[in-house]
Amino acid sequence: MRRSLFFLFLISISTPLLVGQSIYYGYTQRTWDISDNLPSGQVLLHFQTKDGYLWGTSVAGLTRMDGLQVETFNQEDIPELNNERVGKLISDFSKQPYPESFWGTTDGDVFEYKNKTIKVLASLNPKGKTKTKLEGNKVFGGISTNPNRRYVVTSSYIYILNGEGNILKKIDIKPYMYGGEAEVIGNQLCLDAQDRLWIQIKKGDGPNITHAFIIVLPNESIISGIWDARIDPKHSYKLYQDKKQNIYFMNDQKHGLIKYSANGVFTRELSNTIVFDLLEDKNGTLWALTAQGVLKYTQKWERLSMQPEEIETIKSFHSFGHVFFDSEQNLWVNFPTKKDQYVISQLITSKANNPNTLWRIMAIGARGDSGPHNFIEAQDKSIWVSVLGEHILQFKPQILGQIPLPPAITDPFSFGAFQANDQSVWVPYLRMKKVVQYKQDGTYKIYELPSITDEPRVVFEPNPGTIWVIANSSLYQLNQDQFELVSNVPEPLLRLVYTDKQNRTWVIGVKDSQSMISNLYQWKNGTWTYVQSLEGQIRSIIETPNGTIWLGNNKGKVFVSNKGGQSVSNQPFFKKTEMDLGRKVADLYVEENGTIWAGTEGRGLYKIQNGKVVQKFSKAQGFPFEVVWTIWQDERKNFWFSGDKGIMMIPYEQLNNFQPQTLLEPQLFGEKDGMAGKECNGGGSHTGFKDNQGRIWLPCVKGTTVIDPRVANKMESRIVINDYQVKDHNLLVNYKLQGSAYSSMLLYRIGGEEGTWIPTTLNGKLNISHLPGGDHRIDFKIYGSKEETHLDIQIPKYWYETIWIPFILVLGGGLLVSGLVWYRNNGEKLAQLVAKKEQHEVELIEQKDQLETQANDLRHVNKRLERTQSDLQTRTTDLEQANQRLEDIDRAKSEFLAQINHDIRTPLSTIKWTMEAHLEKAGKTNAPIQYDDVQNVLMQTRRLARFMDQTMASLHDDFVEANKVEPINFELIQYLEDHIVTPFKSLAQQKGIRLRFVPSQETLAVCLDPKGIEVITQNILENALKFTPPQGFVTFAVKLEQDRIVFEVKDTGIGIPEKERPYVFDRFYRGTQVQTQTAGTGLGLAIVKNWVILQKGSIHIHSVETEGTTVTVSLPFIPANAATPLERPTWGGWLQEELLQDHEGDGEHEEEGRIEGAPKRTILLVEDEFQIRQLLKRFLAEHYHVLEASNGKQALPLIQQHPDIDLVITDYMMPNMNGIELLTQIKADPKTALLPIIMLTARGTDESRLEAIKGQVEDYCDKMIAREEFLLRIENVLKRDAQRKAQYQQQLMVGGIVLEKGSPAGEWIEKIDALLQERCHESTFKVPQLCQALNIDRDVLTKELKKNGLPSPLILMRTFRLERAKSLLAAPDARVQDVALAVGYENHETFTKDFTKQFGYNPSKVKKMQTT
Repeated sequence: MRRSLFFLFLISISTPLLVGQSIYYGYTQRTWDISDNLPSGQVLLHFQTKDGYLWGTSVAGLTRMDGLQVETFNQEDIPELNNERVGKLISDFSKQPYPESFWGTTDGDVFEYKNKTIKVLASLNPKGKTKTKLEGNKVFGGISTNPNRRYVVTSSYIYILNGEGNILKKIDIKPYMYGGEAEVIGNQLCLDAQDRLWIQIKKGDGPNITHAFIIVLPNESIISGIWDARIDPKHSYKLYQDKKQNIYFMNDQKHGLIKYSANGVFTRELSNTIVFDLLEDKNGTLWALTAQGVLKYTQKWERLSMQPEEIETIKSFHSFGHVFFDSEQNLWVNFPTKKDQYVISQLITSKANNPNTLWRIMAIGARGDSGPHNFIEAQDKSIWVSVLGEHILQFKPQILGQIPLPPAITDPFSFGAFQANDQSVWVPYLRMKKVVQYKQDGTYKIYELPSITDEPRVVFEPNPGTIWVIANSSLYQLNQDQFELVSNVPEPLLRLVYTDKQNRTWVIGVKDSQSMISNLYQWKNGTWTYVQSLEGQIRSIIETPNGTIWLGNNKGKVFVSNKGGQSVSNQPFFKKTEMDLGRKVADLYVEENGTIWAGTEGRGLYKIQNGKVVQKFSKAQGFPFEVVWTIWQDERKNFWFSGDKGIMMIPYEQLNNFQPQTLLEPQLFGEKDGMAGKECNGGGSHTGFKDNQGRIWLPCVKGTTVIDPRVANKMESRIVINDYQVKDHNLLVNYKLQGSAYSSMLLYRIGGEEGTWIPTTLNGKLNISHLPGGDHRIDFKIYGSKEETHLDIQIPKYWYETIWIPFILVLGGGLLVSGLVWYRNNGEKLAQLVAKKEQHEVELIEQKDQLETQANDLRHVNKRLERTQSDLQTRTTDLEQANQRLEDIDRAKSEFLAQINHDIRTPLSTIKWTMEAHLEKAGKTNAPIQYDDVQNVLMQTRRLARFMDQTMASLHDDFVEANKVEPINFELIQYLEDHIVTPFKSLAQQKGIRLRFVPSQETLAVCLDPKGIEVITQNILENALKFTPPQGFVTFAVKLEQDRIVFEVKDTGIGIPEKERPYVFDRFYRGTQVQTQTAGTGLGLAIVKNWVILQKGSIHIHSVETEGTTVTVSLPFIPANAATPLERPTWGGWLQEELLQDHEGDGEHEEEGRIEGAPKRTILLVEDEFQIRQLLKRFLAEHYHVLEASNGKQALPLIQQHPDIDLVITDYMMPNMNGIELLTQIKADPKTALLPIIMLTARGTDESRLEAIKGQVEDYCDKMIAREEFLLRIENVLKRDAQRKAQYQQQLMVGGIVLEKGSPAGEWIEKIDALLQERCHESTFKVPQLCQALNIDRDVLTKELKKNGLPSPLILMRTFRLERAKSLLAAPDARVQDVALAVGYENHETFTKDFTKQFGYNPSKVKKMQTT
């Protein structure tokens, strides 16, 4: 009853949305370090200047970054500098986020950056053009808010300088410096709103340290000391001034936060906590980073809720941690941790009243000596974080965003997004069967439709305030906060809804999903008016500027209405055009000029003008999408396309001015740019929308993606000229891009503003030909960017453009007169020559006409060839797809046959080994065969028969004929508990899984086929236990719902990937995760589905990857006949017996099988079949110590725990980790690489044998092998291994170098080997540390190694590390970056470079080489 009520009423949830309609934008992270030319040591970025450069301080000089490269200016670049250690950078206009100029100090200078020039203004020891001399032994820093009043503090004086560096005032502070023993803390200068300069000084060190303050008043008088008992002179303080002129004191001790108000009163704001940093946002709210978390102050201090990992990070009480607000007023926080790490997090503060889920961890890294310090935001909205002593982190915003999902929406699959007149956004979530309204005020509502079978697809607003939802077979209208079914819908299935400029609402529907006729209606005021029926299913609709309506169907046909969309008597409203686009017309888009663009599902893009296709765009034209779901234009008219491969942008000029001999240069966007998944959705015209801010909203498989072209437009880029060359009036320019290019097109113009911009490809080089002589100005910019760069050049003039021209003209005139005289004397001959020339020209013209005719013929032939080539290409594609399908089928067949072979031969080998053992024993002792062993043989026989019965039944072409329903009266709940659940509980306990049986009632008498129920429930339960990890849950529920019996099995296993779910019921299909973790034939669920259909039931699977799977089976309920007694089903007993025997004793039996007495060699037996493992164990225990494991995953720890293992015997096909994977892991570990391995398997294919031999297996045996032969093979392998070990005991190898033990070089190598084995992973363990550990001078060690023909210590250590890395990379789950760290490489690029140089191939290829 409760369930019925649930479906009768609308469910509406209104709750605060975490970020309202704000879009979740991600970031891409880049790390800048010394490999990018960053100076070693501490680099601290301060700000970005208006010209785009980032500026920072370092011990090596002034550092500048432009997003492409790093430059450091030192004494070589600025000879006037006395000291290269830059301490501080200061902007005179602190309120300007991107100043045009700044000034700074080194330990001995004052310098300024202005007009792109660095100039030294003052110095302790002036050089060159520097005139102003400062006194003291060190410059501690400076501060200012006025370019003509700059404070500079030295060890002796405070100087006030003007903008030119001239001294305005000099104030003596020596009397306050404890006789010269104190020094200024330069990074703690503070200039308050009353123009008072606060200077913090310290004297002494350790327990004798003393701190004090010097304050310079506006009248230039000085006061000094500590003025309040709350200020501890033993510690330094960080100062912060808020907008109300209060000054706050904080430090790295538990002194809390002390406020010095504008009226001169000290108060303690926070007690007994460390305050790392303090910051005020634009609203005047104070935010404090403390040892108790992030605190926020409005009327009182409040602690923000945080995730457990953030809380853990701030328990270490280290002396750093910083907060920062970006331009969106989101809070960035750096936390120190206990584990010598730092964590950078971002808090979305727009909804900080509910911050529990607003924290985003942006980066986690090694802290080093210090950690992240200040944050800065660049003009392109990227965030830069200085990690002192380590590197610089850059967080670049992605231009694609996602709608933050409400917690109730776990599957964001959607076909559409719609914005209503009230600006709220509606998204129908198809699989969740919910519609969510995202409101402007930051709340959302979740609506569930009255029918649980309806999947919402389209939301529409035919009239302001009227919201429609189109579901599978229904139309719903929102009425007073609930959706009601519209009862008078003329068609069962509605496909499209569209309102034209005349305010007519067009509704297009079909009779059913297979119908090839679409019916068009107009809806107005609740009335449906039939218009026309058209061929195919109409999928797209658009209206041109003149009111004509265009339609496209699922067959590629296009229909056009009467001109202006007007009805004409005795004529159909729409007419079919001659255009055939080949595939479904997924979207139509019209420009203001009437040009129509058609996106198709499989044939790319078409351009239509004047009713005809004028251009097709596919891969041949550089258009990478075959499927185009939607088409949009942004405010710059650039085109945006969505498809099944992501999102693409093409500049307007490229697409509209396309030339056949060129290729398009699209910009592609996907997961790296912020999409949750690269696949978009579509199939109905304009399934997204463009809002009033120009953002484009697109439905995708993994959520709604939002494109903000303005974000890309703000990422301004500019051209930087590297160099240029002028040769023969040709100009060659080499340039680079600075910033983020939104376009792939470069524009240039000649002649300044009067010139015309000329587009060309952005490739780093530009060649301009035939420039006239003289001075030229050439401007450059990126298409879409406002930033221009210009180049002034001078082109040498030709000789006729020089001052000699008048003289040449006079000379030419004289020659002309001479020529006329000559012509008069030779005119007749000249006339004859002219006549011959004219005759020759006529002949040339005729030849030219003939050539043009031939060229036209060739063009026609080429066009026919192009059409033929296109047809061939289409056929080739179809053949390739068909071949791929055949290859998939063949591969599935091979896997199936191999599994069948294994599953048949395994029980046969059990029977064979058992009977051989007893025959041998009976022959020697006449002993009778034991009863248990006979039971084992019979059980394996029954198992083989059952396997063949199920397999053959599933392969039968007519499953119904092969299997008939045989219902009987029986008690269902008791039967399930005794014969199904109880046997599986034993297996669940072995795996550490909790299995719960939850029937809705204690008894339930039914008349059903128990065999079918047994097959269905056993297969589903077996799958659930197979794919659920230890500590997981499996729940088996049985309930009676009206006239249906529902079986529901829910697990917390690995889940089924979304792309694999449609195929789980196909015969032989096994998912990618299934193939790697378990053995099987891929028939289980196919058999289940057939039995469900046979009993007129239904089956449904709901799965979330990594979270679990729920399988629901619904069968008709047929109560037991009261007149007939209940029977006891005879099926099912085999399962209990087999499960209990198959899994009894599974696990790691490390000590079983060991024989007391004389020393025996040790063998590890790895076999998943319990009976085979026990037989082999009994057989081998007569000769060896035996350890056992049921799969490769259990075997690996045993190998590590028992270094005395002499041989591994393993099966090929096993769950969790098969034999080949185990072989690869053993051979990849240097400690076990020489351990011999025999593969004993029932998989007897040539491919399996070859794969094992490639993996360096010592022997490969079939499970049907004779016992005596198997024992001989084991002995042979052990003898060869003993000989090899004896040889290796005399040798020593380090870093690929083999030496004899006991040799002079061998002694050194042996010591080095031991050290490298222990400390190879330490990045700081280098040659000096090696020599220190060996207690030898570096030069002496080098000579000793060289004397014995060995390389230097540096090369020896590098070779060892790379050899170790090569071994580690062979592991299946090894990642290059992890291996690099494991062998002491901190820099991934350096590791890749060294590895490639050593072995001749990239480290990422090691895994590929292992599998080939």
